[in-house]
Amino acid sequence: MYSFAGFVHPQDLLLYQQSVAKCFQEGTAFFEGRLITAQGQAFWGEVMLRFLKNEDDEFAQLILRDLSNVRQEQNAYRELKSRIERIGESTPNLMLYQFLLKTDGQMSFPYVSAGSIDVYGIPCQEVMQDVQKLLDAIHPDDIASFQTSLQGSAAELSDWVWEGRSYYRGVLRWIRGNARPERLADGSVLWTGAVMNITERKQAEEEVKILSLVA
Repeated sequence: MYSFAGFVHPQDLLLYQQSVAKCFQEGTAFFEGRLITAQGQAFWGEVMLRFLKNEDDEFAQLILRDLSNVRQEQNAYRELKSRIERIGESTPNLMLYQFLLKTDGQMSFPYVSAGSIDVYGIPCQEVMQDVQKLLDAIHPDDIASFQTSLQGSAAELSDWVWEGRSYYRGVLRWIRGNARPERLADGSVLWTGAVMNITERKQAEEEVKILSLVA
């Protein structure tokens, strides 16, 4: 037991010692931290400690799992997420998001970028806390086409593309959404995509139409 402590990174040694104490008190414990190989290389590992007892002694059984690949994947995911967030925050009139539809019909936004304030006029924190707040911001005349497009995308797992209007606190905005769905293991559908505020483009198109009629 004590020899294994020599393979624990010094900065994680206290946490390991606490896990050992818990093991002897409760029977089992888990430790996750940095370990050091005999060659001096550090890696992330998970150790399951199990208290065992026989007629002669009390000791702990250790089962080690290398978490190096798991940690690398987690770090890569965090870096990718950070890059996406920076893109979303630096691009005006663009909202990046993930939308989740469960098999029982429950909906949520696991992720919404800060651009939601430009696209819908609603802060991203409010959207993630209450999905209905954003859905209620879709213009009443466009809600049917929105629902139809979403249902079709979910049923066929085809790209979701929709253009319509939002109306929130007296402000009318034209928006265009694109997203790619994927079916999760539990049957839920997760869309990852973006919604743009295209109000200026729509206004310009309308002005061109008016000018063409006048001409």
